[in-house]
Amino acid sequence: MYKVNLIRGWQKTELYRLYRQRFLLAIGVVSALSVFVYLGFFIYFLLLQKQLSTLSSKQLTSSSGQTYSTEELTKTLYSLKKLDQIKEIFASYPEYALYHQFLLDNIFEFSSFTIDNYALDRHHSVEAVLSTKSLEDIFALISLLESDKVSQYFSVLEINNISSSLQKDEVSHQYRVGFTLQFNDKLLNEKT
Repeated sequence: MYKVNLIRGWQKTELYRLYRQRFLLAIGVVSALSVFVYLGFFIYFLLLQKQLSTLSSKQLTSSSGQTYSTEELTKTLYSLKKLDQIKEIFASYPEYALYHQFLLDNIFEFSSFTIDNYALDRHHSVEAVLSTKSLEDIFALISLLESDKVSQYFSVLEINNISSSLQKDEVSHQYRVGFTLQFNDKLLNEKT
């Protein structure tokens, strides 16, 4: 008969079982910590989302008594940034400033417009996209641009699109008009 050392094998088995239990405990602790960290970030995200929705629905009142939503103020600030870019272009191309100042003066006869896009090139071609909540202002602007007094300075005027979208938090519609126009030399000739 062979002698079998059962005690020695039993000790190794106990040692392996102890290591396995510690390894499983470490994995459990790391998993639990990961879940708690994830839940913490998720709750933080929900709180930030709630603050954002509260801020976006907040109505602010100016010193003149007119109320604005946060979204409207954001769009206005974006439009002011676009205006600063347009002023930089005017400084870079002073000979073209006359054309585009003429166009902006006609656009800003209507206080409801915000400029979403305004691009000009060296061929005196302008592409503009304007936003407003007043559909009547869009029709009035188109009528003004097509009038004999103003249209004599354009060789081309194309209305690319007029679109409407319903704002999420409001009942009012947001209207956009996009147009392209090509100035002729008449305005420059009159001013020189």
